[in-house]
Amino acid sequence: MKEITNLRKRFSKTLDIGGGKRRVELSGRPRHYRDPSDGSWKDIDTTPQETGGGQFKPVAVQQLLNIGPGPAYRYHTKGGRPLIVALLGGRDVVPVIEDKSVVFHDIFPDTDYVMIPLEEGCATFLRLKSAAAPREWQWLTTGATDLLQPIVGRDASGRDTELQKELRGSKLSVVWSGRVAHRNDLRDGTGYADDAVYPVLIDPTVNEAIVASADDRLESMAMGGLYTDSTFLSAGVYNNAVNHVGWRFQVVDVPQGATINSAEFSIYQLEKVGTPVVTMYGCDEDDSVVWSASVKPTTVPKTTASTVLNSGWASGAGLRTLDVTDIVQEIVDRPGWAANNDMSLVMMGPASGSGHNRYGMADYSHATQQEGRLSIDYTAGGGGGGFAFSQGVVFG
Repeated sequence: MKEITNLRKRFSKTLDIGGGKRRVELSGRPRHYRDPSDGSWKDIDTTPQETGGGQFKPVAVQQLLNIGPGPAYRYHTKGGRPLIVALLGGRDVVPVIEDKSVVFHDIFPDTDYVMIPLEEGCATFLRLKSAAAPREWQWLTTGATDLLQPIVGRDASGRDTELQKELRGSKLSVVWSGRVAHRNDLRDGTGYADDAVYPVLIDPTVNEAIVASADDRLESMAMGGLYTDSTFLSAGVYNNAVNHVGWRFQVVDVPQGATINSAEFSIYQLEKVGTPVVTMYGCDEDDSVVWSASVKPTTVPKTTASTVLNSGWASGAGLRTLDVTDIVQEIVDRPGWAANNDMSLVMMGPASGSGHNRYGMADYSHATQQEGRLSIDYTAGGGGGGFAFSQGVVFG
């Protein structure tokens, strides 16, 4: 298996898999950047490397990103706008590289500050290791502050933190009350509780790839409203509320009527709680449209073919897969289907339920784990190939 480098695109690789067949692997995350010296596409490598003087930068990305003392980072957007974000008041500690991250250990009592270079941006979070960690923080922000994602927090059980946030001039202040709640607790009036499970993560991230396009952002209808501030997808029953998940895969280059030899959905499972009851369907339409308040898993037409998952995935965290061959075959057999149309899959929870019986999965904006992807091997005409796509949103 050998890559055909002249067929690289920003989001895809094309491989020669032998026998006259090709496989295209496409992700919602950028995989290549354009080399300004010769116009060729180069592999992105976000692994941080030390450049001297306590400074770090990723091995190979198009946008300039420097991480350094402060701790702070400087990022230059695709449009050339600078953004500087500095955490204030921390101890003077020497950062270390851990896998794909730059970590400032014990920057505050029982608190680590973690920076993860992204393809287009920088994921950062405070990791509070115990109740002894402080609950107030300030950042100095200058430049393209519109790229900052909404600051969110979550404890180890997946509950949201109660945060107060204020941006006054260039100073961003965040205060955590110490309380946490599931979104349903807020909706039904139960409210926040004082039983946070540590570690707790407070996350002010910049991701230009998500901000730049509505197709690249998380859209959630869980808890009765649209929100874009989660890295966590829940399918099944989440705190007495049924949740469904939808993924839209763009520019699926499989011809109408092709024979689908295999199709596999994969995603990183963060946790499995109880005994979920979920089934995967396809959206039975020629060209899927963007998810919205009126276009969601409960409203789109569904394929006759389905894959019953229920509690079939193992417990714990790890990469999980699901066979969706019959679903994809039904979609590409539609008379109106055409190569390069968009295709959607939906993971539906039960009609009703109570308690917690669900899968927690990583979405596109998750900094460290794989989002939903779709791989398709097909035969058409006398040739064939394979494709992999990535995109995800959650509804409930």
